Amino acid sequence: MNDTDHRLELLRRRYEHSFPAKRVELTDAWLAFVAAPDDPERARELSMQVHRLCGSAAAYGYARLGECACAADRLVGDELASPRFAAAARVMHFEPAVRAVIEELAAAATREPD
Repeated sequence: MNDTDHRLELLRRRYEHSFPAKRVELTDAWLAFVAAPDDPERARELSMQVHRLCGSAAAYGYARLGECACAADRLVGDELASPRFAAAARVMHFEPAVRAVIEELAAAATREPD
């Protein structure tokens, strides 16, 4: 293993060790959004949480997490950019995708990268 490979492995491990915190942050953003789905700040925070995971997971070798996060990112981002649902209906619209990301964060923490 050369120095570059070693550094990349350290970054991947650091990313992996951040999964519990990322899961808490996403869960908190989700619960805050559920409590006030008409609050634009809470919607932005939810969107930001899934967007970050969408952008980083696959790069660190977590393709399934990346796929889930990108699906949620598209769903949330599209709805917030061009609303089709009433604020309360967004909760039901987003829930399966956001829950899938939360569950995948938990699963990814217990296995090797894809």
